[in-house]
Amino acid sequence: MFKEKQANRGITLIALVITIIVLLILAGVTIATLTGENGILSRASQSQTATDIADTEEQIKIELMSRASQNDSGTYTVEDVKEVAKNITGNDVDEDAQTVLTKKGNTVDLAEIIAGASNGSGTGGSIEVGQPAPSQGTINGEPGTAQNPTIPAGYIPINEGEAVWDGVSGPAYDEGLVITDAVDNGNQWVWVPVSEPSVMYEENAEGVALSGSTGVTTSKYSASGIISGQTRGLPGSSSYREPDLVTDCDNDSYAQQAGFTNTTDMAQTMVNEYSTMIESIETYGGFYIGRYELTADGEKPGAVLTNTNWYELYAKCKTLAKSDSNTTTRMIWGAQWDVACNWLADNGYNITDSSSWGNHSNNTATGHGTKQNTGYSEYWKANNIYDLAGNCWEWTQEANNTSSRVNRGGYYVNSGSDTPVTSRYYPDPTSDSSSNRRFSLHFNIEPLTPEGDAL
Repeated sequence: MFKEKQANRGITLIALVITIIVLLILAGVTIATLTGENGILSRASQSQTATDIADTEEQIKIELMSRASQNDSGTYTVEDVKEVAKNITGNDVDEDAQTVLTKKGNTVDLAEIIAGASNGSGTGGSIEVGQPAPSQGTINGEPGTAQNPTIPAGYIPINEGEAVWDGVSGPAYDEGLVITDAVDNGNQWVWVPVSEPSVMYEENAEGVALSGSTGVTTSKYSASGIISGQTRGLPGSSSYREPDLVTDCDNDSYAQQAGFTNTTDMAQTMVNEYSTMIESIETYGGFYIGRYELTADGEKPGAVLTNTNWYELYAKCKTLAKSDSNTTTRMIWGAQWDVACNWLADNGYNITDSSSWGNHSNNTATGHGTKQNTGYSEYWKANNIYDLAGNCWEWTQEANNTSSRVNRGGYYVNSGSDTPVTSRYYPDPTSDSSSNRRFSLHFNIEPLTPEGDAL
């Protein structure tokens, strides 16, 4: 009996096999639960990936919100997105796919973030005609170009009759997109596209000294022959040139009248602003020009502001930009006048004989040959710009010899064949006795740094 009881305590082969099979089944179930497409380990990995992506995206958004709060326009730029994403992840943004890899190698989709950005080229949301732009952008929301103007925040694109700007093509491009800072009696500007800004200027890396003894040099200056026959020399010469001083007139007293501290400050500021103007045109593909001749109340239609010297008008031009936007207004440069004329020529206007479309003595429209209020006649409008040819001479920043600033555009007493829109005249900038000289300005959207601040 003892031996029989001892034998009953052992495990039969069948029981052992069954036990092993059960263990294998349990092991298989456990492995399947841990691994596989929907396994615990896979789901844990997916969760870690999603967390990594979400955390990275959140960090990017927080930093962009911080930058936007410090920007006058209240927005962040595409350049901000690229820089912030790289700072946080250590990786460059894939511009084609609009993605960036996290530090762990996971892909963050930035398309939605980029879509909410505004940048120096005008990529923001769509801007509605007749409504203030909520942020810098374009009417169709596509990147700003010469053919698709960037509209600064707060400014209103105007629907000019049938010339509805669609941001792609159409009559408004040929006639000039108009923007204003206020619907009723606001200042107005017209977009001048510049597809090839490089034709406007030349460069000298070593720098060229301006006239006088200020010691100021410039590495950029206006090119010669932008318009056929209108030549320019280097700053410091006695030729037509810009930027430069006119040493017989630009003393400290007149410099202060124009808003500078002294002539050295005047020279350096002109150099800086010229460079900024070129950079802005290269960034945006053009610039805005005053639609009307300047009046005592600003640029609104009305009696032309004359009997004022160049320095007072220079200072006046800087007062017309909206204070809450990254924009400036300045007296127009000669190079800008030239490219504006070339644009008009491309659209069928005769710029070597503007008799038919300017207030000249040989024009035939009612009121011709006499100084009129700006915007007086629709016959004297070209690409939505009034009185560019004739009516009154236009002051520019261009210098000539040692005692003159350059006027452009001709005026009502002369014929459009003798003094067309391209013509140049060089009076004394200190004189305020003329009733036939006034002032034109250009409107500059400041180029943006990666931080979104105006240069």
